[in-house]
Amino acid sequence: MKHTIALTSCLLMLSLPKAFGKSEHDVVVYGDSSGAVVAAISAKREGRSVVWVNPTGFPGGMSASGLGATDFLGKQGTFGGIAAEFYRGVAAAYGTDFVRSFEPHVGKKVFEQMLADVGVTVVYSEMLDRTSGKGVTMEGKRIKSFTTLSGKTYSGRMFIDATYVGDLMAAAGVTFTVGREPEAQYGEDMNGVRRGDTNPRVHYGQKDKDHFVKEVDPYVKPGDPSSGLLKERYEAAGGSISVKLIPGRGHEISPAFFECPELIEFILKHSRM
Repeated sequence: MKHTIALTSCLLMLSLPKAFGKSEHDVVVYGDSSGAVVAAISAKREGRSVVWVNPTGFPGGMSASGLGATDFLGKQGTFGGIAAEFYRGVAAAYGTDFVRSFEPHVGKKVFEQMLADVGVTVVYSEMLDRTSGKGVTMEGKRIKSFTTLSGKTYSGRMFIDATYVGDLMAAAGVTFTVGREPEAQYGEDMNGVRRGDTNPRVHYGQKDKDHFVKEVDPYVKPGDPSSGLLKERYEAAGGSISVKLIPGRGHEISPAFFECPELIEFILKHSRM
């Protein structure tokens, strides 16, 4: 009887952390980038317990949502590891050993398969609560846990910020700079110089121009400041649209693209389509 009680007590104690949602992972990855996929897979292969908390509803960031034209230009020796695995998987989906451009849904499926192969736990659509003093729990200078807007808390021994803009680090109090610092601050005399300005690469079509082919006008009505600024801001990062040519039907663009009229206006005004 004593042994039965002792065994029952031990089993209950072991089940408590999971039952109350307090289980701690070796590694907690937060973010929506392809780097988040790589970090989670790498840690899992090292035998660590891993949970990836993704603020979006799909894996892979830009590589699975529009950025399907890569920059390595066929020079596959410039990368390796998990990145090479991904590109091999994408190529295999098209029945070949190399592709430079691919459709977002193909990248998404390859990422999903890679995650499933190693058994990474992925939690989608959980955004970090950025409320000061609420979203991130610190223990000294280390992150102990963070809480999402839905109220779920994720604890871990190590945290990886794999967001595009450092949301978790900022919420944890890591210092950061917004914007481009002056050249004099770090003695960067080439700060801000773009290759397209003075020394265009061979494959660039704009020759002596940068990526914009004319002056960027930020106003709703071109040249009229009183009309107000476009609602969205498009800075260093560019947009990517995947257009599919269907025989007999022309070009097909996702309906979601038309939900942002300001973006459409910006693209029509400042890019070559």
